[in-house]
Amino acid sequence: MRKLATLIGIVMLMLLVALPLTAFADTVTVMFGRESNGDNASTHQLEPHNVFILEGDSVFFDGGVPHTVVIYRLGITPDEVVLLGNGRVNNADPTEQANRLVTGADNGNVTYQFDEAGRYLVICSRGTHFSADGMFG
Repeated sequence: MRKLATLIGIVMLMLLVALPLTAFADTVTVMFGRESNGDNASTHQLEPHNVFILEGDSVFFDGGVPHTVVIYRLGITPDEVVLLGNGRVNNADPTEQANRLVTGADNGNVTYQFDEAGRYLVICSRGTHFSADGMFG
């Protein structure tokens, strides 16, 4: 019984730690390569990293400079992103193009409404931001 209580306590603590990294909303803003404190400093992070939305909800990716938002089809994983030998995303590859829902303009903002529930991969396709810096969520 004591082991079960300890396990439940550990799980609750993990949830409390992870909660600030997620957001629940009808429409949510993801800081895409910029500081959430309003500073225009460029980062290679998405904040929050995970967003939970319902079917039909929208996400606004507030793009920083210099980043390019790419949203992939439902179920695409980071391992399926087509890379060149130098670690850059192969934007010209036909498979890579077919896997995408949206490719945003360089240095631009993107708003996308998700019409189907599930897990969507979002990356920065600029330079090696995805492969070397882990700029995805």
